[in-house]
Amino acid sequence: MKKVLYIIAFALLLSSASAEILGEKTFSSLGFESLVTESQKCIEWQFRENHDLNHAIYPVLSVHAKFYPITSDDAMVRVLLNGELVGDYAADEFLGERIRVDLPWEYMAEINAVKICPKPSNVTTKIEILNDSTLSYLLKPDFSMEDSFQESLIGETPMLREESTVRVVLRNYGSEDAEISLLWRKESLEGETPEIALVKGDVELDTVIPKCAERSEIGRCLVPGEGRFDYVIKPLRTIEMRLLPAVATFYNDFDEEIVLETNRPEFTVTEPEIKIEAFFINKSGVLKAGEEALIELSVKNNGKNILRNIEADLITGDLKIIGEGKFQISSLGSDVVESFSFKTTAETPGVYSLNCKLNYEDYNAVESSCVPLEIEFQGDEINPAIIGGGALLIIALIVFIYIWTRRV
Repeated sequence: MKKVLYIIAFALLLSSASAEILGEKTFSSLGFESLVTESQKCIEWQFRENHDLNHAIYPVLSVHAKFYPITSDDAMVRVLLNGELVGDYAADEFLGERIRVDLPWEYMAEINAVKICPKPSNVTTKIEILNDSTLSYLLKPDFSMEDSFQESLIGETPMLREESTVRVVLRNYGSEDAEISLLWRKESLEGETPEIALVKGDVELDTVIPKCAERSEIGRCLVPGEGRFDYVIKPLRTIEMRLLPAVATFYNDFDEEIVLETNRPEFTVTEPEIKIEAFFINKSGVLKAGEEALIELSVKNNGKNILRNIEADLITGDLKIIGEGKFQISSLGSDVVESFSFKTTAETPGVYSLNCKLNYEDYNAVESSCVPLEIEFQGDEINPAIIGGGALLIIALIVFIYIWTRRV
């Protein structure tokens, strides 16, 4: 015969000594005996919802179970509320033989029926549901929402050896603050991502995540309390990878340690798009040997990514550079041009080639070159006009002498 009993939860806080527990009943106080079963026999009872309660108050079912002869992950306890599945809880999820089950308000009615159904396995052949299990009404932190604990990359897809920011956010939808210890990555998985170097940022943080800041008329959380921290990584290889989960630890109202993990963002590390152009401009025109040519070297970033630590080394051959033959650019943004001026000369006439080598310290493609420039230095030659004029003068003199001689 099914036992049907009614639990009326307390609507007022009992006292400050009762902490966040507003009301609690044990199965034994309702007349239930402990259930030991080797089958899937269920315990069922009914309780009435107190309409003064709202979503800021949490009905929590604490199921006390023992598993024989040993605990195994394929044995479980199923919990249903008004015919709706609340959850299947594996035996190895029980902390100190207990599992805490939030009963969703979405499934609540004026009269509510709860079923607890043990499910033994081949290894765990017998399960006992003890009658010191309880139904409590609590004020408590709530990290059960999908976005309660999230890790995400800020900005664009990470580039090889480029810094990227990772943000970890913890949102509390509950009715109590939570003292939390945060760790940037799960230590047991450290060996999974040797390709990621930590550059800077918070790796451990002890903080208080405040309770929900704003609620609706029926107590639904509209603006959760929030805490966050950032850290900066630098990928060392161009591969597909997943971030390790961040970890949060706190103690619930039953003094049990609760460990939460974030999602694990996946991304592909790509090579930076490096498109750099370097060219010379001769600003001096035609020069004679020994004169100084004024040259401008311009370096332009045609790519989408910022380039850093660029060094330009002049390759001069037989040309002589007046001053430094090396130029440095600490940072060059997309579509930005940086220019340098210098002078060069040659002692003897001829056509000379000027070039340069570009070095990058931050990227795998560590070297490039300039567009070469040819510079001509001329010798000291007589002006052709003068030579032509002299020749005409000589011819005229010869003609004059010839005519004068005929007359004589």
